[in-house]
Amino acid sequence: MKRLYNIIPNYYSPMCGDWGTGIESCESSHGIIYRRCNYHCAFCNNSFHEKELYQEYSTDEFIARMLTLLSSSCHFKFSGGEQTLNPFLQEDLKIVKELGGLTFLDSNGSHPNIISNLIDEQLVDVLGISLKGLSENEALATSQVKKSQLCWQNVLDTIKIATQKASLRVIVTYVFYNSANIDTLDRFAKLIENYDNVVLKLNNLLYDHHHRENLKPIDNKYFISFVEDFLNRNKQWKGRTIVVNTEKAITNYDDIIFL
Repeated sequence: MKRLYNIIPNYYSPMCGDWGTGIESCESSHGIIYRRCNYHCAFCNNSFHEKELYQEYSTDEFIARMLTLLSSSCHFKFSGGEQTLNPFLQEDLKIVKELGGLTFLDSNGSHPNIISNLIDEQLVDVLGISLKGLSENEALATSQVKKSQLCWQNVLDTIKIATQKASLRVIVTYVFYNSANIDTLDRFAKLIENYDNVVLKLNNLLYDHHHRENLKPIDNKYFISFVEDFLNRNKQWKGRTIVVNTEKAITNYDDIIFL
């Protein structure tokens, strides 16, 4: 069996410092995208990647591809889909680390034990976790899974495990859309305020034809205004907040807002 990835060179904007010691960095990261996922979120911006974009790689072929990519950036973002379902994840993170790369693992947090093992083996430099709701029922409705533990308690357990590791940068993301406002942001921050070593990542919905018609982004100016209002009242999050307000911010560093 071979690994199946959509590998996109220099695709993602950096999301934090030299991947562990700060927030800002201007070096883009290569996307290593795994297609399969155990959630079915209507706002997923990776779900549009057609099957034809994915390619099979043997171990030798994967190593050769990583060596080629290292010439332009040492940052590699393992995204999805859900990478903890990937049978090659541990092996491929290890390959990247042994070649001198830095790793960003994006996950929905549904498998805390897998994440914990990867962290213990020092295979992850930055962990991105996305909350699908601010309550168990909200997360269940968004992720459309059968068991709420998979999208709620497991996710909170993953955040807790990850934030106990002093050397690991943890970014927790929430997507804002429709009627979300400063009260939504207050609830999000309240949910994770007791965890150390966390960066807030606030995503405005990236609206396109892949999403359901009932999902709408928030006005860009209004979004920024209530984020700034929140930070003025919650100064502990200043310097620990990233805003992705436009689709360009996914791939263009200059469009990311660091607050």
